[in-house]
Amino acid sequence: MSIEKQYNELVAGMSASERQRVEKQKAVDGFHNIPEFERWSLHQTQHDGMPYVRFSCSGCKTIWTTTKLELEIHHCHDVSTMPKELSQRLEALQIKLGIRVQTFVDGLLGKSRPATAPTPNLNAF
Repeated sequence: MSIEKQYNELVAGMSASERQRVEKQKAVDGFHNIPEFERWSLHQTQHDGMPYVRFSCSGCKTIWTTTKLELEIHHCHDVSTMPKELSQRLEALQIKLGIRVQTFVDGLLGKSRPATAPTPNLNAF
């Protein structure tokens, strides 16, 4: 009897929660680079259109949201970092909406910075 067949029989006899724990442990042990239960996504709030990145893990029921361009999350005995392409999409959307500014020189260097808050106009009162 092969080892793979023995493993499949063992997994078939486990309960669903035990099976999920074993699969998660395999992912933590390094068999998979990105576990299938992690999800990164880009969203915008409904009331003001502010873009944010959402991370969710179905393994440990963790949910994180951020408007920052970098995020590192410790969960499931592992460390997950925000994918670079998602960070670039978030930055581009923030620049488009005026949340971040990018001057010509910043564009050449591949950088941007948060927009400064407008000064209040006291004549409007």
